Amino acid sequence: MDLFIKILQLLIIIGVVSVFHEFGHYCAARLFGTKVERFQIFLDTPFPLPFNFSFNLWKKKIGETLYGIGWNPMGAYVQIHGMSDEFRSLDDPERAPKSDFNYYYKPNWQKLIIALGGILVNFIYACIIFAFMHFAITKEYIPHDTLASTGVLCSEKAKFYGFQDGDFILDIDGHKPQTLEDISNKALWNANEISVERKQEGQLIRKSIVLPKDNLQEIYDQTWFSPRKQYISIAGIVPQSNAQKAGLKEKDIILKVNQTMISSFDVLKSTLKSNSSHEVSLIVFRENKIIQLKSLVDTAGKLGLINDIIYPKTQYPRSKISLGMAIKHGFRETTNIIQMVSQNLAKMLRGKIKASQNMGFSGVVSIMSPSIDVVFILYMTAVFSALSAFFNFLPIPVLDGGHIVLILSEMILNKKLNPKLKSTVQMIGMGILLGLFLLSIYFDLQKL
Repeated sequence: MDLFIKILQLLIIIGVVSVFHEFGHYCAARLFGTKVERFQIFLDTPFPLPFNFSFNLWKKKIGETLYGIGWNPMGAYVQIHGMSDEFRSLDDPERAPKSDFNYYYKPNWQKLIIALGGILVNFIYACIIFAFMHFAITKEYIPHDTLASTGVLCSEKAKFYGFQDGDFILDIDGHKPQTLEDISNKALWNANEISVERKQEGQLIRKSIVLPKDNLQEIYDQTWFSPRKQYISIAGIVPQSNAQKAGLKEKDIILKVNQTMISSFDVLKSTLKSNSSHEVSLIVFRENKIIQLKSLVDTAGKLGLINDIIYPKTQYPRSKISLGMAIKHGFRETTNIIQMVSQNLAKMLRGKIKASQNMGFSGVVSIMSPSIDVVFILYMTAVFSALSAFFNFLPIPVLDGGHIVLILSEMILNKKLNPKLKSTVQMIGMGILLGLFLLSIYFDLQKL
């Protein structure tokens, strides 16, 4: 059942992102008076399966456009009048007649905007979703200055590069952080130099730490910096686990394990690990009461908990996220995803990371939530929309980026390219995409 829910969520996300992408092309075409023969929301065919049948849940012609809602959420498409003529010779009898609403006879700058329409809408859509999540769901933030009194708690990887618990982040590549999110992993992955303020021998000193150039994977392995004062709350309990048998409940706050004060998730994790296969004494805070419990720790050093980290508001007061701040966060989060993927792709092409680690349908399915989570679906829709903008911009024939290259070539040469050359380029692009599709299936089969 979990697998079904994961696949269902993924299909919904792909479908929604595809519809918005094609809507971008549709709007751009209509903007310049180009006839749109068809706008299909979800596919009416079983693509990518090699079966030939068509079925729509709804279909109606409105004006000059046939609108349809298909049954397959694996995509969407628009059919623009005269676009296929780009690949036909001038004497081809199937060419559409010359007219003001024929794509083929439109100026190249208009064709360029039509080709960019889907990419731009995907990018804007991702920005809007991220901004909405910050403004309407997150609603508040922890100002970075509130961390000055305690400094930050550093992960083991951060300590490896020279950071220490209690450091206060002054700037990242010369930019002063404004919020806690400004020192999160998403903000650090492309950083080169981080300056900190550190208390040493009773004095405050400034220290600059240079990060390795290719730090992407190491940044995402674990959270580098978090508020030093934090509580570990229980968000969920695994059924039939030691935690459930011990009587732990949701919203309990773990204060102590044996004699160790639990000041962070890392402390809890290491303490339980060191007590693997042993019974531990737990001090928890529940409904304004202190309760003592005993629980067995399994061989993996776990109790069977889903943890939630709480930063006390008395120590770290919150501020309301403004609309302007939300828009800024939305734009930054979208560009961060695109930059991260481009860096990862460059590493893969240089052979620094294996393609099998980044390709395959099963890998994408595995990151989906096993339960219907609207916030998670919203977030992943924004992520996929940003990815759609990036991958469609790549100069691969068949994709929007390939069309953009052909249009720019004609603008530079100031003449039409040979239709046979365009067709050949398209066929090469189809071959590349088919090869990538088969390669992803191969990597999936290797994981079985």
